[in-house]
Amino acid sequence: IVTVSAWLVFVVTLEVNDFRQRLMATFDDSTADNKTSRRYTAALSAIQYGMYDAFIDWGLTYTICYGIVGGITWYNADPNLVAVIWGFSMMSSALIFAVAGLKIPAWLGYYRKSQLKTIRDTSGFASSAVEDWINQDCSTTAFRYQARLGVGKHFSQFVYFLLPFYVSLKFWWFLLSILVGFVGGHLFLYVVFKCRQRFSHNRGRVAIGASAFIAICSSICFMFGVWVVDDVWRNSIGRELLLLPIAFFSWLAIFGLFQVLKSYEHKKHPTEEMDDQLFG
Repeated sequence: IVTVSAWLVFVVTLEVNDFRQRLMATFDDSTADNKTSRRYTAALSAIQYGMYDAFIDWGLTYTICYGIVGGITWYNADPNLVAVIWGFSMMSSALIFAVAGLKIPAWLGYYRKSQLKTIRDTSGFASSAVEDWINQDCSTTAFRYQARLGVGKHFSQFVYFLLPFYVSLKFWWFLLSILVGFVGGHLFLYVVFKCRQRFSHNRGRVAIGASAFIAICSSICFMFGVWVVDDVWRNSIGRELLLLPIAFFSWLAIFGLFQVLKSYEHKKHPTEEMDDQLFG
């Protein structure tokens, strides 16, 4: 829940920036009349309120899902099952770390945007929504709804994924996990912004170093998850001495393979647009 919350902070920020930047690119303050300026201001506000609408929609959805699963399993969950779920939650966190590690070179501006878009930061709603708004084919209310859908798409991806991790989870831990993820997501955003500003001439080294650091953190997280699950399921003592190094280095090798493929994708199928545009 912590890593999902942090990831949502990050991608929702990019989603909102995508809407804003596409909208701002269409507006010229020196030539706009009062009516156009008011409409433009209203559209910017619509993006913000659309984001709030999505927060309310999916905040209620997540809370209801937690209430059902957590309420049913509040007292009678099997401790071994809870431990296994906790182990798999660590592996899932490792996966989210890995995706962030694959994207960090692009976020730091080391890659140009790929034509293939195998891992997308945004929903894709902004392009058509802004175009319709420019052509006056949609009202400000409809534009707000598009922003709501764009932000909501990111939340919808984790609704079913998180259900098992609500088992026997106490309400205060549920809230604390969201809070820690919220703070961690903003901290990660801050670090990315600062790295882009400070290392404009050495982004390649910084990107490789950051990706390697996240890869190691992801592998440790995966190894720890394997250890927790194996501690419940194992049949022989001492097997973890072999299993844990295999888990760590296997995950690290898989990450390295995907990073090579991602690098190839960006270098062989680039566009003229830098992939860090959403941080501008």
